[in-house]
Amino acid sequence: MRRLIISFGKYGAIGVLNVFLSLGIFNFLVWTTGIATGWWADVFIVAAFVITVTHSFFWNKFWVFEFDNTEKAKREYAKFFLVTGMTSGLNTVLFHIIINVIGAPANINQTLWANIALVSLIPVSVLGNFAGYKLIVFKK
Repeated sequence: MRRLIISFGKYGAIGVLNVFLSLGIFNFLVWTTGIATGWWADVFIVAAFVITVTHSFFWNKFWVFEFDNTEKAKREYAKFFLVTGMTSGLNTVLFHIIINVIGAPANINQTLWANIALVSLIPVSVLGNFAGYKLIVFKK
């Protein structure tokens, strides 16, 4: 149980770093294009995802789950990408619904609303990814 708690704590630290990285990439793309809604916003989320998931894989493999075997790295990365892709796919659908179907309330600008949507979806990623990494990707 103690090891699980320590792993989850490390995972949380990487998660915080990933949130800042993902938000930074997303907001950089919004800032450079002036686009914070529509399908382009969805594309920005996907771009941030691809960069962040690669960064996350290495931290989780070597630090959180302490898998130093590099022989299976390609296979583990494929599983990692699949697990993360599934939760991110769900998050992207929910993100699209929140910003494009529900839309921002009258007193909140679109960029702030997009960021609120991103942050509100963090629990879906945290729980889904940790369970998938622990049970599928880095299963001991």
